[in-house]
Amino acid sequence: MGTGMSRISTLKRDLGKYSWNQEGGGAKLQFPATLILTGIDGQTLSYKFNKPPSGQMIDIKKQFAPPSPKASSALVVSESEKCGMGKLPDYVYQESLGLGWVTYFSWKYEYINLESHETNKKVSMGKNLIQVELQGYGGLHFTREGGFQTKYIKSLSFTIRAAPPISSLQVYLGDVGSYTLPKLGWQWTEITIPASKIKSKNDIEYSLSFYNNRNDTNTLWIDNIKWNFTPDCPLTPAFVNDKFI
Repeated sequence: MGTGMSRISTLKRDLGKYSWNQEGGGAKLQFPATLILTGIDGQTLSYKFNKPPSGQMIDIKKQFAPPSPKASSALVVSESEKCGMGKLPDYVYQESLGLGWVTYFSWKYEYINLESHETNKKVSMGKNLIQVELQGYGGLHFTREGGFQTKYIKSLSFTIRAAPPISSLQVYLGDVGSYTLPKLGWQWTEITIPASKIKSKNDIEYSLSFYNNRNDTNTLWIDNIKWNFTPDCPLTPAFVNDKFI
């Protein structure tokens, strides 16, 4: 959206890159202008430009960690002005997967049922829950394209049961972790894990995993997977303003 434009002009995608031009009689883009990125989960991020940053590439997979200042770069963002991600939806799963979350990259499992009705008549479970049968050293792996900021996550909570009983189920963010849950059995258990137990050192992560760290098959029933945030968590992303040298 540029100064004087009556409406937003949509970027065109070509060979994996997005571009804008005046083909087809499009409006002339004037500056200052705003670039708006919208994810599949509805989150948006805005960049405001005072001048056209010719040849400047913005990696939208790392959209929440703008490039470090470089003398050769038109877009210069100081450390204190790095934009923050908007608040994640509270639930990874409640009745269904939350927006943006998928389980495609889970490994070594017999099946994953995202609409199981085996609530064991527990009222707080609602209608649907996750039922997964993990093989030995298998993992239920939730991923989110575009990632999520870990800074404001206070804890992770969920309700879970297992058969047979298991004392080697690990939960972690990112590629690897070592936090092991207390022994789980047939009865529903409500778990809350402080973020310090499962977070990596990365500011942005892309996954949450439940890992069966033993060489035996286990069935898990999981519901109400929920993030709990610190009070200062921003509800919406910040704006990034360009600075030119």
